[in-house]
Amino acid sequence: MSSFTRMSFIGQVSFRGALWGLIDQWKTNPHRWPTLAVSIALTAIVLYAFIPKSERAPPEAFEVVYISTFEEGRTDEQIIESNIANQKVQDEYQAIRDENAQVVKDAAEAIGRATGVDVDAMKAEAAREQAAAERERERQRTEIMTRAAQSKQDQAGTIGGQ
Repeated sequence: MSSFTRMSFIGQVSFRGALWGLIDQWKTNPHRWPTLAVSIALTAIVLYAFIPKSERAPPEAFEVVYISTFEEGRTDEQIIESNIANQKVQDEYQAIRDENAQVVKDAAEAIGRATGVDVDAMKAEAAREQAAAERERERQRTEIMTRAAQSKQDQAGTIGGQ
């Protein structure tokens, strides 16, 4: 059967006529209400049979256990010292990440030069794109700050005008 044959069948179907035919059959059927009740009951039974038991009730609440690696009753000075020590560790990790990133950049540049790619032009283009992105971020920041200042002025005018 070709797709044109199926399409022509759909073109011959009148949905309005089908709806009116259904309504006519509904009105003339003396057993319409018992049939509807049995249909609804059978549908409910089938749905009930396929709903898993785990979905019938909400899950039990989880018990939350807090684990603290810090001792109780630390003073502000101890917290500050701990934060400074952790920041030093993070700075060391960042230095290592920066060093590794530079090694990767140098290797990529060396590969580019070895394969005849104009690395300097690519670096200049990347710098221009980065500068344009920074200008756009600065413009957005300025716009947000201007809106915030205008909003504060509007609020002050509303409060003062009452």
